[in-house]
Amino acid sequence: MKRMKTQGWDLAAWGFVIYLAGSVLGGLVSALSFLSLVGLIVFLAGLYQVAQGLGRPQIFTDQLIGRLILWVGVFLTGGAALVEMARSLEGGGFSLGSILAGALIFWLLSVAGGWFIRRSFKALAQATRRTLFSLAGDLIFWGAVAGIVLIGYLVVFAGEVVALIAFFRGPTEA
Repeated sequence: MKRMKTQGWDLAAWGFVIYLAGSVLGGLVSALSFLSLVGLIVFLAGLYQVAQGLGRPQIFTDQLIGRLILWVGVFLTGGAALVEMARSLEGGGFSLGSILAGALIFWLLSVAGGWFIRRSFKALAQATRRTLFSLAGDLIFWGAVAGIVLIGYLVVFAGEVVALIAFFRGPTEA
């Protein structure tokens, strides 16, 4: 197997830090949510280099598809919530049905995105012989599945933290 590029690992690891920090802090202070997007771009740029160095471009492609599906879910759900709030403020009341439909759509997109992310991390684990990536993929996917009861999203976050730890272990020869 080919030796992985150090630069790709560094970009992926630090991009992932910024992505997770932006995701957490953006929930507390909305002005900081742009960090999540910046981190995601840096992470994906690093992962692209890692995947090319391994000769396994599908690692990058699956991660990209999974993350895009998750972002679409966030924007669709956020947009639906804003429309529902505007309707409520205009005296139209609020529709529990549309809120539940939005939550169901978000959950389905989370599961689909989690599946692609899991596939990416499983391939990365196989290529690098790092079982932490495999564990991270499993936690992210099964946490998304369990997200129907909301607590599952804590499992997704735990999976993201495990992936972060795996990235900071540095490049090795596989």
